[in-house]
Amino acid sequence: MTVEQLSIVKNTLLFLVVIMLAAFIGISIFNYINSQGRQLFGLVNILFLIFSFISFGIYLYMRGKLKEKLYLKEQHLQ
Repeated sequence: MTVEQLSIVKNTLLFLVVIMLAAFIGISIFNYINSQGRQLFGLVNILFLIFSFISFGIYLYMRGKLKEKLYLKEQHLQ
């Protein structure tokens, strides 16, 4: 992948992590207010949390790849 493609993927994954964590917090607040919530919301909460951790892990991997490519590109230019 090129540096530009890696950068786009990295930023997209970071956006997904932020959206999923916001959804996790929103559903948690909704459950706190509506204490008679169904068990489904607990499952949805767990899924959002798992997917956000997976996305964050992929984000960190892509960030490392991007730094490596930029480093190699910088070394090649010198």
